Amino acid sequence: MLLKYSASVLEFCTICGKFEDPKNIITWVKCDICQRWIHEQCDSRKHDISVPIESSNVFYVCPICSINFDVHTHLTKPTESPTKMFGNGLFQDINYYRYSKKSLSNYVVAIYDYTYDLTIEDYMTLNACQYISNTLFHTCSNIFLNCTNRTDIKIWSIFKTCLMFYNLKSLEYTFFKDEFFQDKLLHHVNIIPILNNSHFTLIIIVFKNFTFQYIDPMGTEFSIVADMFKRFAKELNFDTANIKIINVDHCVQKDGYNCGIYVLHFIQCTINNLDLTSPNNPDQERDRLKKILLEKSKDVKEYCLKCGRKVTEADKCFQCHKCKKFIEKGCLITDICPLCKIYTEKKG
Repeated sequence: MLLKYSASVLEFCTICGKFEDPKNIITWVKCDICQRWIHEQCDSRKHDISVPIESSNVFYVCPICSINFDVHTHLTKPTESPTKMFGNGLFQDINYYRYSKKSLSNYVVAIYDYTYDLTIEDYMTLNACQYISNTLFHTCSNIFLNCTNRTDIKIWSIFKTCLMFYNLKSLEYTFFKDEFFQDKLLHHVNIIPILNNSHFTLIIIVFKNFTFQYIDPMGTEFSIVADMFKRFAKELNFDTANIKIINVDHCVQKDGYNCGIYVLHFIQCTINNLDLTSPNNPDQERDRLKKILLEKSKDVKEYCLKCGRKVTEADKCFQCHKCKKFIEKGCLITDICPLCKIYTEKKG
């Protein structure tokens, strides 16, 4: 009876009972399942578990819902996470970071100073039997090079090379006139990945040795190499007559979706002066790449999980007690704990 005749409590703090406009998101947070608001300062747990992360989704744990929907009880008692972490604040478990359309449409997994940040959408393309994204390919290849001390290698942007060979009209005219381009071409080992019709291939040019290689993971025929060389030479203003077109032995792709994995393998072998025929297990390589992407990230603990922006003292954020990552309130689209999430999915 007491519950039945109570006035609406949806706009009153769950703990202290104080009324305040729920639109004031600076001091209020809300649980999706019970629709109750709570003052941040009234949550005795404070920021210890304000935004726990389960399966890489960000949720606010309402104190009441965390008790009533007791599926992951460890969320109510902050303890040291049993999952090992890298020093940069990312979990070593490659399966920790997942994608959920319902809870968090996209978020930043890892951050780098020298290449694109890694989003969960790109990260998940490393799952089995998927074509890897060109952004992930670009990030991996730059990480390979950044991990070495070699300054004689240049990896061309895959976003430019596909235009150069297959859609030249869309490539800015200054690309071939740029001094950096000419320097990159003449004085370095040129690693040129190409993506065309969802298929990755690779060109390696060494002007010091006057060699041109075209590598198709599915198997390279000399006629194809010659054709690609003609396309390449057509766009250059200097003499390529002395360049030798060579075939190179390499391990061969045996499926229809791992071309990007093979080309990344060839790039790493080239950087480390390894034989391209060295065995390549695509499934193991996908897991290894996930590990590398996480390990080589800069410290992410002070960057917003959703947008990847560096958190400042002026920002209003939550911090996860498990991974210590922050998320800005503006990026927290769904304030729902995993327990409530499971409950609502079952009810729906």
